[in-house]
Amino acid sequence: GELQAAVQSGGPVQAIEVGTTCIRSVLDADPASAAVIYRSIGALMAERLASARLRLVDLFGEGH
Repeated sequence: GELQAAVQSGGPVQAIEVGTTCIRSVLDADPASAAVIYRSIGALMAERLASARLRLVDLFGEGH
């Protein structure tokens, strides 16, 4: 099915849509680029999780 997401920005942004078939073929064809992309995604995910944790600690305290 179609994936959707809600986002919020603090400033101007540009977005592009890339089909999964396209991105998978690019990642399969160029492992070095795939590694760079995966590291970037991993770092972004770690940052987002840390931020979410801090928000939850603010709401509920450290012991929950």
